[in-house]
Amino acid sequence: MKKTKAQQRLEWERRIWTALVEYANTGNGFETLVSESLHWIGGDGTDTELCKDVQSGASLDSLSGCYREPVRNVLTWLSAPENRALAAKACWFLMEHGNQIKMVWSESEFNPKEKGSMLISEWPEEIGSVISPVCKFIKDQIDRHDIAGEPLRDVIPIGMCDRPGCGKFRLIKLYRPGHFFCSNVCKATFHQASKTPKQKAKYMRDYRKTLDRNEPKGGRLIVRRGRKKTGGK
Repeated sequence: MKKTKAQQRLEWERRIWTALVEYANTGNGFETLVSESLHWIGGDGTDTELCKDVQSGASLDSLSGCYREPVRNVLTWLSAPENRALAAKACWFLMEHGNQIKMVWSESEFNPKEKGSMLISEWPEEIGSVISPVCKFIKDQIDRHDIAGEPLRDVIPIGMCDRPGCGKFRLIKLYRPGHFFCSNVCKATFHQASKTPKQKAKYMRDYRKTLDRNEPKGGRLIVRRGRKKTGGK
């Protein structure tokens, strides 16, 4: 079944949020984040050459290191927007870079009989920095909450890992009460920390028993295969 434009847009937004979390947590995936965000504003992956920081000779690797901490500040604020201490700095960063995009508008070949036919086409002509499309994407999602009134976590699906001391971000998949973690490792560590030494020892004994039950006899798994019949026999 062909996906609707709304479904395609939702998947697109999820890809960008996922790339944002990966970049903020590990420093990886910056090129993917930039590419997806360039597409968001009507460009493509080759439009990095329109970005002034790239034109000045900076590489994506160096820019990745330059923008990571400010992006972390923005996501920290979005995970708890009531934090006024981070709000001003995050908003300034979004404004400073998100406003540095000059778009070209042109008439489209509008067809009233074609569903979804557009009146205007637009694409970027000048981009202040490679992070500008990312900031524009985030601002667009904030507008969906502030202007359109959509639920906050439907449009800003960002939270902090619930394990104390972790400091990593997580992508909210289901809005439900309970603990949320950035990885299964943090989830297991969190639950283990709440157990007494006696409970931890019992857990390990039960875990080893599970391994013993699943261990093949003789120490290795033997797979028996039947011979392929030939000649109709």
